[in-house]
Amino acid sequence: MIQIGLYAISNLVLGGYTGAIINVLCCFRDFLCYKDKLGIKEKVIIVIASTALSIVFNNMGWIGYLPVISTAIYIMFMSVKDVIKFKYLTIFSMVAWAIYNFYIKLYTGMAFNIFTIITCIIAIVQIYKKRKLNN
Repeated sequence: MIQIGLYAISNLVLGGYTGAIINVLCCFRDFLCYKDKLGIKEKVIIVIASTALSIVFNNMGWIGYLPVISTAIYIMFMSVKDVIKFKYLTIFSMVAWAIYNFYIKLYTGMAFNIFTIITCIIAIVQIYKKRKLNN
């Protein structure tokens, strides 16, 4: 939550208002998840709030919607039990954030997005290899 909070501040400083909004709401999401209180109702409320606020405060055209699209999809499917599907979900989310972070010149954030994408791809390959050996 601290990392996401720092991203929110970074986004705000660089003029990425939708990214800042989404990151603040993601802190709230993570807190609810930590307390085991993130149900469907809470997910829907967060998605609606993030979408509405992003529509109001978006100042970057379609790029400004990448954080909300990414986060809405991530929130709705983050409970998936299949590790590989979760890794693909994370990759999708990080690609959208990397594009957004590049656009607002948050290069350190983009670097971490790319690092996450690479580690997810490595994990997927390792899981597939392990499954193949076990069959």
